[in-house]
Amino acid sequence: MATSIGNDISNTDPEGERELSQAALSSDLLVCLPPMVRETREHATAAVLAAFPTASLRIAVTELDTLSADPTQSLLVPYEEARNQTGWALHVTDYLAAATVARKYDKQHVLLLGSDAPSELLLQSLARGLTQSHADVVMPRLQTSATDGLVNSALLYPMTRALLGQDIRFPLPHNIGLSRRALERLASEAQREVSAGRSDSLLWPVSVATAAGYSVRQLDSNEHLPVPAVTDFNRLFAEVIGSLLADTEARAINWQRSRYVAPAHSAGEPLATSAQDPDADVVSMVEGFRVAYANLLPIWSLVLPPQSLLALKKLAPVPPQAFLFPPELWARVVYDFALAFHLRTINRNHLLGALTPLYLAWAASHIRCAAGDATEAERLVHATAAAFEAEKPYFVSRWRWPDRFNP
Repeated sequence: MATSIGNDISNTDPEGERELSQAALSSDLLVCLPPMVRETREHATAAVLAAFPTASLRIAVTELDTLSADPTQSLLVPYEEARNQTGWALHVTDYLAAATVARKYDKQHVLLLGSDAPSELLLQSLARGLTQSHADVVMPRLQTSATDGLVNSALLYPMTRALLGQDIRFPLPHNIGLSRRALERLASEAQREVSAGRSDSLLWPVSVATAAGYSVRQLDSNEHLPVPAVTDFNRLFAEVIGSLLADTEARAINWQRSRYVAPAHSAGEPLATSAQDPDADVVSMVEGFRVAYANLLPIWSLVLPPQSLLALKKLAPVPPQAFLFPPELWARVVYDFALAFHLRTINRNHLLGALTPLYLAWAASHIRCAAGDATEAERLVHATAAAFEAEKPYFVSRWRWPDRFNP
């Protein structure tokens, strides 16, 4: 079960945190920095040394020969192979590269970082999560506004919480702390992806760790959600959700048996409605849903049962200022698309394309109801996750006996 490790990064006593981290580092530490320009890399190296001034560590970097000679040079080691350079999420080559260096230098705790220069407090918190809590996977809980990370809020977090029983708010990591055994497990799965010609694939550490029985921890963080370099939303959505559904398919034996105990929050409260006029984005997304309903209904009819199709029919004429996509309906829609992905009911690329306007309809509803209030937006996210939990028996039943309903 995932737990949160206090307010690790927001602590107002950095010196105390540093001493605590140093005492906790009983084993050697490897910090893997992402590809960076030389100046940024030198700043990042300095941040690592400031965070762990007395620890026995190595700092893995790319293009080692471009770094200036200084007293820290002996701590720097090169990657055996190139890392992924997309910068917004870790890919299979990142885990493979980190595992290679960890083996070579026999490091038991690894911090695998994304594209930005790390803060000292983030580094210390990740290390403390691994050592003090004896966790195998440590992931930050990022800071977002009411309209940030909606794909995560609509799909990644609810699916992780409902199916895996892990309350990890951002399960697709940008920065992560890993025990040696968790890294080796991820590297093994990454090698299979590379061998199959999928070297740009995503991995889901929470899913891998849960299946292996490893412990997962979440820490509070002041870090913000990274912005993908890819500007084509449809392409990015298909990449992320396609990977999520493929992982759901691969872990079916695990999530059908998992159980989740909900934390104490107000997820079950009814959705709020905003009296404000919707903004242009909401109007555009609702109009896109209407167009999709007219054009994609034959495809949706291959995936969704009559009850869901009827609910979408009733939703299509609703004006933007009153538009509300019920979380229970959204959960069932996603579960039915996950089943269709597994059964290959239609071409998977076409399937993900048909899901996109439905996601945008959910996003329009979320933005309108949140009305720019980050606290309300977070409550709505938990309401969505609670709906996924409530509808999980439906998903399990459909997965085990798909022929009970044949559209």
